[in-house]
Amino acid sequence: GATTAAGTTTFNSSTGVYTIASSGEGIAGAADSFHFARTQLTGDGEIKARVTGITSTNPWAKAGVMIREDLTAGARFGMAFASAQNGFAGNYRVTAGGLREFAAGPVLNATPNNWVRMVRAGGVLSGYVSANGTAWTQIFTTTLTSLSSTVYFGLAVTEFASEFNRLKPDFVLMIGDRYEAMAAAIAAVYQNICLIHLQGGEISGSIDESTRHAITKLAHYHFPATKRAADYIVAMGEDPATVFPLGCPTCDVVTAASNHLPQDVLGQLGVGTSIDFTKPYLLVLFHPVTTDIGHQEQQMEAVLETVRRTGLQTVLLWPNIDAGSDLVAQAIRRFREFHRDYPLHAYKNLPPDIYIPLLNHASCCIGNSSSFVRETSFLGTPVVLVGSRQDGREWSPSVIRVEPVQADIEAATKKQLAHGRYDASPMYGEPGVSARIASQIAKLEPYAQKQLHYVQRPNFPAL
Repeated sequence: GATTAAGTTTFNSSTGVYTIASSGEGIAGAADSFHFARTQLTGDGEIKARVTGITSTNPWAKAGVMIREDLTAGARFGMAFASAQNGFAGNYRVTAGGLREFAAGPVLNATPNNWVRMVRAGGVLSGYVSANGTAWTQIFTTTLTSLSSTVYFGLAVTEFASEFNRLKPDFVLMIGDRYEAMAAAIAAVYQNICLIHLQGGEISGSIDESTRHAITKLAHYHFPATKRAADYIVAMGEDPATVFPLGCPTCDVVTAASNHLPQDVLGQLGVGTSIDFTKPYLLVLFHPVTTDIGHQEQQMEAVLETVRRTGLQTVLLWPNIDAGSDLVAQAIRRFREFHRDYPLHAYKNLPPDIYIPLLNHASCCIGNSSSFVRETSFLGTPVVLVGSRQDGREWSPSVIRVEPVQADIEAATKKQLAHGRYDASPMYGEPGVSARIASQIAKLEPYAQKQLHYVQRPNFPAL
């Protein structure tokens, strides 16, 4: 992709150290901009490297190893990396031109004991990190269907603070509440670039709540998904004139998605018993709650016991890599080991064009994914929302919230299966949200200096 300046790679043969310099707005979104010191790999193989240091031009400046299908900006790839201030992590893209996915990893070790590794086995790419280059921890694995026999692999480096300086945008637009978005928000506002935030003002469990509100306080304009979220943003001291509750763009993504379930593709992905998607199935996705460490394994066991008692074939997605995901994964592996004949098929991740129809056709969703609150509101799929991860969010009548107790989960699941589908809800917006947001952004004037709105009010007491 386009970068501020060409990167450089130098190699010191006496120390065996590569030194790489890069600009670029990052490995993110649907197109990447970074420096890639690479060669070609045919067939299976792996690459590993020790990251001995990163110049902290930005908290998310990153250095790592990558396997990439081709050299276009939107190519499919997998990357394991160390970041300047945010620990190990992984990036991957499963669809050419699609959005980049993110996998969080552990904190960095003391310099220089930070190793990263990428492995290719057919179409499966897996990222690992290590403190010694011997004992490895997997942080993600993903399947790229029909991956080219010959790919590129090598060392990848990027940072995006200088890219903002090169592009000189009028606005930077951020969405949601993940901590990688926080880094871009900080880079923008510290260069006096006007920041626009989508999906602020929402309430939920886990650390995402704090990150979401922090981005709101950095942002100059706000496009919350609901009227209640807009009210909360104003209550945080934001000027009502900068808040536009026009709905969630996910509405347009769901509306545009095909209703067709590609059974042939789904059959090639994941592990487990084959699923007949012409018959009823459950969709299960349960993430750890980062503020409730230690109970995740027991909670996942309660979900899986409910699944077993229904006898329905089940599609399961593995959890994200928030703290406690290893406990959730242990419960899943144990269930698969002791119930080998149960009709359950597990996937690491699925692109939106497959996940949305999968969500739409499910007889019931069980777990705590935000997609069970937001995306299902547009579809009417029955949901059993388990535990506190989404507490505080607005949800439609299609959602029943229960404690992570097996009897409660089972009772709610039976109720939802008996009820069947619900009417779609306009709670998070109606088709055309994206166009309405774009139209409003075109009318905005960028500005840099923010102020708590309520201090401008007459009769406000002096501090």
